[in-house]
Amino acid sequence: MDSITFEVAFTPNDIKNNNTSQVCVLVDALRATTAMITMLDKGCNEIILTDEIYPEINNHVSNVETLYCAEDKSGNIAESAHFGPSLHSLERVDVRDKNVILRTTNGTHAAITLWNKGIENILVGSLRNAKTVMEKAVAIAEGNGYGVTIVCAAREKGNITA
Repeated sequence: MDSITFEVAFTPNDIKNNNTSQVCVLVDALRATTAMITMLDKGCNEIILTDEIYPEINNHVSNVETLYCAEDKSGNIAESAHFGPSLHSLERVDVRDKNVILRTTNGTHAAITLWNKGIENILVGSLRNAKTVMEKAVAIAEGNGYGVTIVCAAREKGNITA
């Protein structure tokens, strides 16, 4: 490939359905994407994204302890959650060798929206992994003849930009 096209989608809703010829790098202002990277850095087995306020937590399926990480609309720890997606909250919780079900007000919804649109290459970007995630995005794009789209999580379920 001679060149790679880079674009920015200001909301996940700006991505066309079934446009699988791209690599999407999802970025959130701070919480969702940074929380995901931090949990993986701390040894989390798996992060399961959800939009459900009260997801079913079933430890018997995988025999791995599963925790629920969620925030309410004001950014506080959700009532039913074990902890919230803030970096302060993540400092106090042990996620090593555990699964985490994650729900945030914008970032997880954005990732689910991209998945539902048929995007197969979704990478999670944050300031903590910016260089590595962009190197991976470029490698995937070059290998498949794709472009790279930076997708902003936006607010209000992907309908409002900053």
